[in-house]
Amino acid sequence: MEIPHWRAQPGLWDELMLAGRVWPGLAKITVKGGQDIDVKKAAGAHGAQLTYKGYAPKDVSIVLRFWTPEHWIEIQKRMPDIEPKPGKKTLEPLDITHPVTKVRNVKAIAIKDITGPDESNVRNCYELKISAIEFFPPAKKKATVTPTRSLVDALNSTPLSEAGAIVRGLMIPVDPVTGLTNTDPDFATNDGPYSAADAAALSKAAAARAEEDKKIVTWADGSKSVGPKGKHYTEPSKTESKP
Repeated sequence: MEIPHWRAQPGLWDELMLAGRVWPGLAKITVKGGQDIDVKKAAGAHGAQLTYKGYAPKDVSIVLRFWTPEHWIEIQKRMPDIEPKPGKKTLEPLDITHPVTKVRNVKAIAIKDITGPDESNVRNCYELKISAIEFFPPAKKKATVTPTRSLVDALNSTPLSEAGAIVRGLMIPVDPVTGLTNTDPDFATNDGPYSAADAAALSKAAAARAEEDKKIVTWADGSKSVGPKGKHYTEPSKTESKP
């Protein structure tokens, strides 16, 4: 939405909405800042190395000027909304609306300090000065979640030689031959989260799979193999000897 010009709507530029309420009097808002840049100048040389360190919350300065008895009554009513409270462990952001903050994309602030009310240099006026910083917390990082699907199902459908890769995909290291995980004293690595139940399931599934790989499997074409993945072979036919 386009912000009206101060000559077209001067009252809009004089008003401040803070903490959900319009404040009385005249408001002057200043917003400063934008980027955090580290400047490293080499001794005895021209120029400097600039390192961008991210977006920096902007500084917001508010000056409220008021003069009528009605202004003063309303100021007193609104002060508890912005006055910092002792005992608080977290910052309370306050919404702010003004043409200056809108054009600078500042939607909420955290108040650092308040000065006044003090007598203004304008006759019969008082001023309240508020120093604040844009409330712009960093985005929360997504937590890493360890999958909990059945490891037995994964291993039962996978050759033992590939079991290590699948279980490592689940962040549970396993030896592809012995089926041991890093919960076992014989397994040297320690590179992922696991549980005792998973370790027991892995060992049991690996042992069962190893037994399956030793069995003779007879296929539909009459060929056989040692285990379901073994090389097919055909036994020589037996012929009866005539007396």
